[in-house]
Amino acid sequence: MILLCCALFCSVLIGWGVFFTRVLKTNLSVGLLNATAFSGLVMFYSFLFSIPHLTSLLLLGIGGFLFIFYVGNLIKKKQSLSNYQPELLTILAYLTICGLCFAIAYGLRFRSIDDYSYWGTISKYLFVFNALPNNDTYINASFLTYIPGMASFHYLLYTLTQQYSQILGYFAQGLILIAAMMVFFDPRNIARSVTHLSIWLILFTLSYGAIFARMEVDAYVAAYLFTITWLIYKKENSLSLCLPIVFLSIIKEIGLVFSILALVLLVLVERANRKILLHCVGTIALVFMTKLLWKFHVTSNHFHSFSHSVSLDSALSALNPFNTHYHVAQWLYLKEIFFARFDYLIKIPYLMLYLFIGGLWYWAVKNPLLNRARINTSMIVFAAFAVLYLLMLYFLQAIVFAVGYENKDILGFHRYYNMLFLPWLCLLIFSVLDAVKFPALDSLSKPAGFIVVSLAAILLIGGKVERVRKFYQPHQLYQLYASIDAKAKQLGINHWSVCLINPPTPAYQVSMPLSYFFMPNRILYPVDQKELASCNLKLEWTNEKLWGVNV
Repeated sequence: MILLCCALFCSVLIGWGVFFTRVLKTNLSVGLLNATAFSGLVMFYSFLFSIPHLTSLLLLGIGGFLFIFYVGNLIKKKQSLSNYQPELLTILAYLTICGLCFAIAYGLRFRSIDDYSYWGTISKYLFVFNALPNNDTYINASFLTYIPGMASFHYLLYTLTQQYSQILGYFAQGLILIAAMMVFFDPRNIARSVTHLSIWLILFTLSYGAIFARMEVDAYVAAYLFTITWLIYKKENSLSLCLPIVFLSIIKEIGLVFSILALVLLVLVERANRKILLHCVGTIALVFMTKLLWKFHVTSNHFHSFSHSVSLDSALSALNPFNTHYHVAQWLYLKEIFFARFDYLIKIPYLMLYLFIGGLWYWAVKNPLLNRARINTSMIVFAAFAVLYLLMLYFLQAIVFAVGYENKDILGFHRYYNMLFLPWLCLLIFSVLDAVKFPALDSLSKPAGFIVVSLAAILLIGGKVERVRKFYQPHQLYQLYASIDAKAKQLGINHWSVCLINPPTPAYQVSMPLSYFFMPNRILYPVDQKELASCNLKLEWTNEKLWGVNV
């Protein structure tokens, strides 16, 4: 049943994809990208205006009608199906990758505390309560300023199936990624498309690990930035870029900066085209309007971001080379910029990749097959934003994370930096691959093409195997879940609460996952005497060993 619902959801997106293909006069791959971005944006706005359920029904219903209309049109014109061959091949490729995504996601559990602290929990919260959170009952207050753009899209699939599950969340998340991937599919050259998509998968998997079946959104930010800048490089219709650019700004807060990067690049490469400049003005207005709407929601609910600790004074102080308080952070951060590892498997230091980018860039501008002006502009814009972004990351590490004092090491640099660095690297590599036309990669029967596709398959299978074996389960988490669930069923009531008494430290390793599992029922920690007296169940530990679940 879940598989059928997932197939129906793909059909809805295809219906919208065909609609945007006709409206924007583009190919179906770009149409699917716009359909996904449009659906995510509309659902995000619907949560801000408290009408998510009605909006989701309209999106699903209209998308389903558009798909049926498209299929009916194909049946009527079956004598001239050859005219639709590129679209049909694109649909087949899309459904194949969606099936692969479902197979990878099936049976997996959340992989890290980040899934329980926000990314997975907000996805379930939106479906359970049909609203954005307005308090910190289920999600820590410090995370409530995070923008739930991806989770808003998940809500569509939950509405269609009328249920929540981790596999549905993973699948919906995967569809967002697949929409970005499909831009690199060319139905005119299937073998070349397969090898290029395989290279895409290899680069993203090396950088972020298994990219399907993950709730953390960093890889998705990188994917959308790469796709958008690639379409700019390929001179795609600027109207086709508006929705993806705005959607990028709601995948994660930093997406706003990357949306600006994309618009700056578009303005610089198309500065002589007034029509495109007007499109850019409209897009940036929509980006900032979206940001202001979210800001209004955050301030009206009195949520506070940890980034507020960064001010002009604190930033200047952190940059001051004579301020001994920040010497450790400065030294550690400089080392990280050059010698941190880009990837999980080969562990290439960034310094080697800086040299690689410089060398390949020099080669590209000397090659007459490449668009020299666009390559130069793209690389300069990425380099300039990399400097700006590295400064922002430094302030995060030195001021917010207190590196050198509260934390002895730089935290998450590779994950954060690759949101920008990976698209920069990929844009250069793919521009060369696209222009030079390596014959060895244009056939799956040739050794190079076969090796690339095989390596991508090995990484996907290996990622699935690793995820099956490794998932987040501290302090016998799933045994706790089963024990509480069994006791709760004995209560015979719809809504109940559990008090956690003396849980192992840090307590969030238990409290956050249990809060996610049993939502909307309450997991209380810490608890006062009044709450303790009213709890239906009590979960108590002695010397960090579970004592039992008591009614």
